[in-house]
Amino acid sequence: MRNGKAIIKPIYSHHDGSFKPEEELRVRWKVIRDNSKRGYTEQQVMTSLEKREDDSPAFIQPQRTYADMAIQFYRPEGKENEVRPGLNVRHILRPTLPHPDLTSLLEVLANKGITLYFVRHNDGKHVDILDIHGSIETPRAIKL
Repeated sequence: MRNGKAIIKPIYSHHDGSFKPEEELRVRWKVIRDNSKRGYTEQQVMTSLEKREDDSPAFIQPQRTYADMAIQFYRPEGKENEVRPGLNVRHILRPTLPHPDLTSLLEVLANKGITLYFVRHNDGKHVDILDIHGSIETPRAIKL
């Protein structure tokens, strides 16, 4: 700023949604990103994560209760080393955010790697859950 140059800083907001991968997967993604894009060693990333270990439960996780939508990536059974395209994804949609009626997909997508179900979530509220299996073809996943 002092030299008249703009500062590009990402703005993180968990107001409308929450991103919630498995913890081991989240750590692996951070190591990959910080190593390849920021030049940090794996040890530097792990040290940084350890220093901030208490921040997530204190500040980020409580916000998930109020998120209109949460995206959760998780590994398919038997694929513990998967970190990218073959991951399953779960969309948790709360009724606080208008979203399309997905019930018409139930018959069309049955037994094709996509399931839609309605449950009572951890906080006692009803939510729609759309699960997309990591084995579906990329063009189908993009269309969804």
